[in-house]
Amino acid sequence: MDPVKCRISKVDDSSDKTVVVSFPSEELIPEGAHKVKCGIFKEKSAGKKLVIIATDADNVYSGNEPNVQKDILCNLLAIRNKKTNKVRLVHIENYSLTIRKQEERRDAVSEVSRDDFQELGMKFGSKRKQRSLEQYAKMHTDTELIEEKLNKMSETVTLDASAMEKQDDSSSVYLPPSNRDAQTVEEVYKLTDLLTSGELEVLKAEALQILTHAEKYKKEDFTEFFWQILTNLSEVDKDKVLNCVTILVYAELITKFLQNNSKHVATKSYSACSFSQEIHKKIMNDFTVQSAGGRTRPLSMRDKGICYIIVLGLLANNFILDLQPLSQCINLPVKRLIYYGSLLGTVNSPKGSSKIVLKLPLPPMPTEAYQGKKRSSSSN
Repeated sequence: MDPVKCRISKVDDSSDKTVVVSFPSEELIPEGAHKVKCGIFKEKSAGKKLVIIATDADNVYSGNEPNVQKDILCNLLAIRNKKTNKVRLVHIENYSLTIRKQEERRDAVSEVSRDDFQELGMKFGSKRKQRSLEQYAKMHTDTELIEEKLNKMSETVTLDASAMEKQDDSSSVYLPPSNRDAQTVEEVYKLTDLLTSGELEVLKAEALQILTHAEKYKKEDFTEFFWQILTNLSEVDKDKVLNCVTILVYAELITKFLQNNSKHVATKSYSACSFSQEIHKKIMNDFTVQSAGGRTRPLSMRDKGICYIIVLGLLANNFILDLQPLSQCINLPVKRLIYYGSLLGTVNSPKGSSKIVLKLPLPPMPTEAYQGKKRSSSSN
């Protein structure tokens, strides 16, 4: 290429010199030139210029003003006008830029700013602002400190295996006494384990009144559970019929006891048995607990009463029981009553129906708890 002769028209040597920068081991892509941001700053103390260029958020370069006293030569940039063939010489400064390391101090700065803001608010803020800041300070917790305390506490916690076993077996306390190793179904639950001979005589006298003076009683005097078993009695022997009705009388008293509101049961005027004070005391002692305000009926005692009713119904009805009438009397789903029956050793037969049967061999105790609607912790 042949040299081109030009005529110098102007030499620009103003104080604001043009800046030319160089990046070490870097190359600027033309497509990314519009993204580059640059600025020239001046230090207050030394008065030197500082050039900063950022290609993106992660790559920031900077370079200080060159020492003019050490430079013997003057750097000029020739700018040629092709139309007029004139050249303008511009005095330039060369800046060599290096990568600038950014310090991650955002968290520390924000924390200090928050503390300063709270301090200013406590000193000069309104009373409402001061109260809110005080409340925030009380609620603010050190998570690391809490975690350390919890770890120390967990190291000192020990589990008593025997206590856990007792807790697992606590449900058996509310079940009627039984013999799961019995050779015959009649030996699983015995009436003499539920009632004393004196209590049986009192109940038998009432059962005899019902059988011999049926005209004195109305259907409304008894629950549907009572009538359903009574009408299905197939015994021919009068003594066996009397024994079945005796069992039903006691089951009927417990059923009506559960039908009554727990607050009414706790009153002194309440009577669980109209014909015998002895039976009244037995029901109150067996199915309520003593508290500071008198005798109360928690949910555990209600469950105990239901289990006793089921066992009495099985004994009175030849070890087969339809739970549908009982479900209506005490307002509990049949599914839950079937679960109680499984605790007592019965099976649902036929499966999916409302009937349960007590037969040998007894099934194992269920390990899973009943999954139904959540029950209130208050007494019923």
